[in-house]
Formats: sequence, structure tokens, C-alpha cells
Amino acid sequence: MLQTSENVTWRNLGSSVVLLNLTDSSYYVLNETASLAFKALLEGKTSQQIAESFSAEYDCSVDRAAADVAETVDYLTKEGLLKKVC
Repeated sequence: MLQTSENVTWRNLGSSVVLLNLTDSSYYVLNETASLAFKALLEGKTSQQIAESFSAEYDCSVDRAAADVAETVDYLTKEGLLKKVC
């Protein structure tokens, strides 16, 4: 399961999510699909569940959707916005 890091706050802004890293004041604006993935991850959904949902919603292969979700998770984790919890 993933959650936001302690130093990160976020808000919905229309169909986007805006994240603010309070440590270095950097901010990030996620597009619609990245925002949906972000919120689904915080709800406890797996990357595979999100990919299957995206595949049905956006008429793409599950493999393509899974690659996109993995890229989003990797980026948000690398930037210190998300962290894994037990």
C-alpha cells in the first residue's frame, strides 16, 4: 500500500491533483489519469486493479495501462511524494 509522504500535502483542482512538497516548496500538477491513479492508490487499490480500470475506461490494453500506472508510481515515489507502507 502507498500513502503520501509526511512532508507532502495535496488537493483536487478540477480533474487534476496538485501536490506540494513542504520541505522544498516544489509542486506538481498531475493530469487527469495520473490524478485518478494517485487517488486510487491512496484508497488502497493495487496497480493492477487501476490498470484494469483504465483499460476498460480508455479502451487500451491492460499491459499499456499497467506500464503507464507503473511509470506514474515510480515517478511519484522517486520524487518523494509517495511512500510504501506495510
